Amino acid sequence: MNESTADIEKIKMLEFDKFKRERKGFSSSPREWRLLFYLDVEPIWNNLLGILLDAHRRRELKEFPPTCLLISYNKPFPTVGYYSDMDREINWLNCQALNVYPVRRWHLGGGTVFLGEHTAFMETAQPLREMANTDEAYYLYVGQILTETLKDLGVANAYYRYPNDLRVPPGKKIVGSAFETMGNFMLGNYSFNRYLPDMELSSLTLNIPPEKFKDKEIKEFTKYVASAETDGSHVPTMKEVKEALTRNFKKYANIDLMQRELREEEKAVWQKYSPEILSEDFIWRRSTHKFIARNRGKAITGFYQEKYFKMIQVAIAIDEDCKIHDMMLTGDYFIVPTDTDEKVIAGLIGLDATDRKSVTDVITKTFNQPGYEFTGATPEQIANVIAGAANSALALQETMLHRKRQGADPY
Repeated sequence: MNESTADIEKIKMLEFDKFKRERKGFSSSPREWRLLFYLDVEPIWNNLLGILLDAHRRRELKEFPPTCLLISYNKPFPTVGYYSDMDREINWLNCQALNVYPVRRWHLGGGTVFLGEHTAFMETAQPLREMANTDEAYYLYVGQILTETLKDLGVANAYYRYPNDLRVPPGKKIVGSAFETMGNFMLGNYSFNRYLPDMELSSLTLNIPPEKFKDKEIKEFTKYVASAETDGSHVPTMKEVKEALTRNFKKYANIDLMQRELREEEKAVWQKYSPEILSEDFIWRRSTHKFIARNRGKAITGFYQEKYFKMIQVAIAIDEDCKIHDMMLTGDYFIVPTDTDEKVIAGLIGLDATDRKSVTDVITKTFNQPGYEFTGATPEQIANVIAGAANSALALQETMLHRKRQGADPY
């Protein structure tokens, strides 16, 4: 059955209510997690736990304890999801002119967020065995722990919205979050505004398509952003945030957060691999310009996007028979395991892009495997976007043929 986004959200919110009633997040035995607490750090620190967990997955780090990272930043910057198209998320010329540079998240999906000195940023890393799936992680950490933390900090009307947001009336967003698996761990990423960011600066550096707001109560970006200061009682200090988080981790998950420091071997791994976060290859790993360049003269390219739970974007290259030659799937969705979308694309090469059934079957087969998840759209919805991109390419092909018949350069 092809359920609507509203139907799915209703089902998930009923699941969340049951999760709360049964206190599924609360273990009968207390657990201790390490708390890493740092102030005024560089933007690339939003990838600290991701880099360390990657090293642990490769066995470069022998041990990694369950960890909560809480930090504040020393400058403003956009953070872009692992699966996002940098060309469509960021106004690069403005970023350069304003000396504001984006940081792509390490293996974590989700949308583009403007962070900085105004932000309280948190990451969690826990063994997979402690959480059944990413939905339950959202229910516990966002729906309960962070919701109650914000209420403790004076944001009395904070409420959870599936899958990964906290809102305040009349629908303003105050918390964004993301979850992915890395090896035997689940990595969570969360941020909220203690006070409002520089809205002019964020508007100049971010590209925000109107489609992102089509399902939201508020349609303007500048009115959509919330903070503890404007939508609560005051600007909380980072010490207040730490104390409230510690209380709610204990109350809702039976976890004692114990402040510690990075171990020497972890510092060495961070120093070794953190420069890769700023490399051109990683920053531009998903890019419309790069996609068009590699297919120029080989196939006809097209693009289409649609907002479901999450924005789904497809850049496609097709041959004259509408067979998929190349494809780039981007957006603010979440995938478990990381990079599974690349496997989907490999299975779609050679298929008729407008054959929704065949395309849907490939996507469904992939994500029906145990432990695989795609949060953001159904297989049928992804297939619709792929077909839309193919139709865009066909329209471009017809335009090029017309120009060629008129004796003009088709490009």
